[in-house]
Amino acid sequence: MLLTNGDIPTTVPKAGTPQEYPYEIHLSVRYAEPNMFRTACHLIGLKPLFLDLQTRTGTTVMRDVMGTFAAKAPAGQFEIVATQAEQKMYALYDYGFTLVRTKVETVPWHPDVPFCIEEGRGYFEAHVQVFVQEALMPEIRQIAKEQGAHISRNIFKAGPSPDVNIYMLTLRNYTSPSAQSFASQVDLLLNALTEDGFGVRKYEVEYCILDTNHTHDAEWLMRP
Repeated sequence: MLLTNGDIPTTVPKAGTPQEYPYEIHLSVRYAEPNMFRTACHLIGLKPLFLDLQTRTGTTVMRDVMGTFAAKAPAGQFEIVATQAEQKMYALYDYGFTLVRTKVETVPWHPDVPFCIEEGRGYFEAHVQVFVQEALMPEIRQIAKEQGAHISRNIFKAGPSPDVNIYMLTLRNYTSPSAQSFASQVDLLLNALTEDGFGVRKYEVEYCILDTNHTHDAEWLMRP
């Protein structure tokens, strides 16, 4: 979990101690049987996600199967994160899975973010989780359409009751010039959900500094 519900750490590292920044690493694999993948992730030390990526009309575009883990490293020492990611990747290979994408995210206030923006080699992303009664999904889809958000659901994560599921609305922006600019876009989505009576379970704002396969979920992003 990265920047959650707008909270920014205010702790200052001790003198002489480099500040560590959080990272979240996503390792997507070619489609796998859910229970087999979940078991492997638990053995490797990954959190399994099995995302049902949907259009705004409710059609499933693809299943994004990934294992995730969190890491920390001082700025300028990305090799620490890369080494941990490689270890997890090789473990997935050993269990017979084929890696199709590696994605590394960090907080928007990471000192490398302005350089990534300037060079055009990353993007901002936000994930907003809401509890939704299935009967109200047309309203969620309309909000997603109006706000430019994309809908998904983790099939490993059950809702609080049989007719209520946890859905995630994702915003991705390749051209936002700053974290503040992207935050305004996120606020519009949050306000739209609140005004329509949907309670936001939690949300995360992050910056993707590495994506080895930008086309992996391109169809999901392009479909209406």
